[in-house]
Amino acid sequence: MGDKLYSRDGAEYLEWMENGWTDSLESRLHLPRHALHAAGLELEFMGQNHRWEAGLPKDLLEFCEGKKITPTPDVVIWSRHD
Repeated sequence: MGDKLYSRDGAEYLEWMENGWTDSLESRLHLPRHALHAAGLELEFMGQNHRWEAGLPKDLLEFCEGKKITPTPDVVIWSRHD
């Protein structure tokens, strides 16, 4: 979901670079970003275990609940204009 770069032959990524997020991309990818989320991360550092947990971000939670997703610019780390 939302993977422009690794979907099919990469055509979605090139289309996004050229035109930005479009209705056509939305119909194929469903989300304007990857639908990846780590619910938890655990590691050992300097002899101590550390664990972090995070709930789903609002946009992914709404997607899972069947609501329409709108782009959230504050979530983007890299943009096509960088």
